[in-house]
Amino acid sequence: MILTKFVKLRIRPIVLKHYLSLGYNIKVNDIAEILVEHLTDGSHVLIWVQCDECGGTKQIQYNKYLSNTKNNIRKYTCSEQCSHNSNKIKETKKELYGDDNYHNIGQMKQTNLERYGDENYNNTNKNKQTKLLNHGNENYNNRDKFKETMLENWGVEHPMYCEEIIRKRIETQTRMLYDDYIEKLPDFKKYEREVLKFTKKQSLSLLKDIEKRSPYDYHLDHMFSITEGFRQNISPHIIGDIVNLEMLPWRENQAKYNKSTMIDSKLFERYDNRDSLLKQLTEDYNKRQNSTILSF
Repeated sequence: MILTKFVKLRIRPIVLKHYLSLGYNIKVNDIAEILVEHLTDGSHVLIWVQCDECGGTKQIQYNKYLSNTKNNIRKYTCSEQCSHNSNKIKETKKELYGDDNYHNIGQMKQTNLERYGDENYNNTNKNKQTKLLNHGNENYNNRDKFKETMLENWGVEHPMYCEEIIRKRIETQTRMLYDDYIEKLPDFKKYEREVLKFTKKQSLSLLKDIEKRSPYDYHLDHMFSITEGFRQNISPHIIGDIVNLEMLPWRENQAKYNKSTMIDSKLFERYDNRDSLLKQLTEDYNKRQNSTILSF
């Protein structure tokens, strides 16, 4: 949804005829106040818009808004996640290919055939062969070495726990100062970042299966989802607290997506009993540690 009603712009010769036809009494080089809906489709003027999915606001070029909404035919979504939530991807596939689940498997097979001589080519075997040759194990993954290097250089086990690394990555990718980038984020993204900031401060080592955390093993999950927390305006420090965290097998977490596995009243109950829950987590952790020692 467009929030801006009017914009001021300098009239150029190429658009003069367009605005004269709409009844504006203007001439070239005038600074005119123009209704947003009267802008030309290719206008690069910045306007304020609101995401029709998450309610976040941001400033974008008018022509990009039209592209996003297919000339105001579809809802405006501010991110890939919001687009997914609103079924916009499926709508696009339906429009272009007549099938909302379209996947261009034929093109993929043709590309594989041209490059590798096999339409079903998968580079997994090559990766396994390299690991077997270099490390004697086709499933080799040196997590301990990675964690050790991160701890030595940055004081954390994972790059996403380090604010300095996050800042550098964002500034490199966006070519903006970090503080400017944060200022321009939609409200949902700001909320999500706050939740994750609190999450990283939790005693995650107490969680069962935390040692299995990896992209294709176990994921850290917020039982009451970040999306639902944003919708219900629940404080980020509650959503990011350890009482709302668990480890899930990665496929389960992907299937869950942004749904919640716990209702809000249960979340508040757990948060009110945080001390006892933390005590229980600590006891369970110690039991696991003791059983590991005894097994040796």
